[in-house]
Amino acid sequence: MSHRNLSRRSLLLAPSLLSGRSQLRQALQEAPLGDTHEHLYSEKHRLSTHIDIFTLLAQYTISDLTSAGLDGKARAQLSNPEISIAERWRLAAPYWEKARNTGFARAFEIALRDIYGAPELNEKTCEQISARIVAANRQGFTDRMLREKCRIRFAVVDDYYNTDPVKPDSPLYLSARRFDRFVSLTSKDALQKLEAVTRSSIHSLADLERGLQSDFERNLKLAGMAVIKIGQAYLRPLYFRQVARRDAEREFEQVAGGELPAESPSRFEQLTQVRAKSLQDYMLHRVIQLAREHKIPVQVHTGLHAGNRNYIPNSNPAHLINLFFEYPDVTFDLFHSGYPYLSEMAAIAKSFPNVYIDLTWIYIISPSASQRALHEYLDTVPASKILGFGGDYHYAEMTYGHSVMAREIIIRVLEQKVADRYFTEPHAIAVGRRLLHDNAAEVFGWRQAPGVSQAG
Repeated sequence: MSHRNLSRRSLLLAPSLLSGRSQLRQALQEAPLGDTHEHLYSEKHRLSTHIDIFTLLAQYTISDLTSAGLDGKARAQLSNPEISIAERWRLAAPYWEKARNTGFARAFEIALRDIYGAPELNEKTCEQISARIVAANRQGFTDRMLREKCRIRFAVVDDYYNTDPVKPDSPLYLSARRFDRFVSLTSKDALQKLEAVTRSSIHSLADLERGLQSDFERNLKLAGMAVIKIGQAYLRPLYFRQVARRDAEREFEQVAGGELPAESPSRFEQLTQVRAKSLQDYMLHRVIQLAREHKIPVQVHTGLHAGNRNYIPNSNPAHLINLFFEYPDVTFDLFHSGYPYLSEMAAIAKSFPNVYIDLTWIYIISPSASQRALHEYLDTVPASKILGFGGDYHYAEMTYGHSVMAREIIIRVLEQKVADRYFTEPHAIAVGRRLLHDNAAEVFGWRQAPGVSQAG
């Protein structure tokens, strides 16, 4: 075929192709979102707390400023409301210019632009933007932001900051609760704190197991727990062996008696040399066994950690494979695409029917990596096993910024699939709706709550 004929054929195809893309984009921009992971503060907390521009900067974006050289003293000053916005901006500005290229910064800028009318953040605009943030912090803000701006129909909220189970304060929320404190016992002091939290005496491994079961049941009753979250990757490698009970008992006695060797002062050794490992492994299995008993999905942090100076290999999702063999009837929701272990995540989800890929956080970690990963996942894994969005923020305006990025990347990937004739346009729309909402609704058993509109 001549170059002229090829060009003519491309032009002839262009109107239908562009039309298909337009329909796809419109459908997915209007589609509802199922949000698999948030840390949203309650209405009461938000209204009782001072919030300004540096409050929004402080989650995730601040880590990139730190990576760019912002020191600990200056970082602490940025969160001090006694210091003027202008002065705090002077401290942040050099590092903002160095780091504003990142996905974290991009979500921050989108939120400031679309919600607070800020086309540019600089020394001339920072005070005005911050004043708008303060003024907007009124009753109902979070709910309106989630429903109207994000079009979120439900959100799984991990309120790790609440030690006791608390009923979610919005009909949009599904409760995710953690039991890591029962797993990561490495000192007598930690055991005493756990006794205070559980309001019980723990003198044996059997007491510890009873305390876990009691706390689990309290979370089911009081918080309406729908999901379990495991965050152990921040503390240790994710490989949890099957352990004989007698070995766990022996280590419990060492912990209770204050007989474990002192923790190393080295941050690297703290993250790589697991203390009381047999006890930890045993208790993690007990948590998953309770999830199986109650048919509750298990979310696991894998891949990059929030903050700085973490040991990334601890969170390789491949460490978890023995659990997928051991508990084929437990649904595992693996977070963050396992970044940077993106292909490992695809291979695992393809192999194990009970493992789902969750793209929460990935779009702001690296927009380009999330786009590459989603292309790969759609080539590799059943579309029903990909959960397409989780905001992973404390504040709803940042969830909005993230949702804009997520929708755009999902749309671009699906547009390319249509252009490549890998998907038809109707198939791409159906897949997009699965990614944005339907898969998560199926995994977490969400049903429309009273007062929650399903309109896109």
